[in-house]
Amino acid sequence: MRAEELWRRLTTALLTEDGQAMTEYALVLSLIAAAAAALLAATGIGQTIVDQISNQLGKI
Repeated sequence: MRAEELWRRLTTALLTEDGQAMTEYALVLSLIAAAAAALLAATGIGQTIVDQISNQLGKI
């Protein structure tokens, strides 16, 4: 195997793994955001937050 071909294969493998890691991070963050949104919706805290922000904006 020539050095250029080996370098090309190594570079391609590293780039593929970086893309996979970013995809995994995005998936984990999406799951955390979905769980947080579900928790806020189930407890009613989300509506309280929206109401408080609306009240403060109304005072401006």
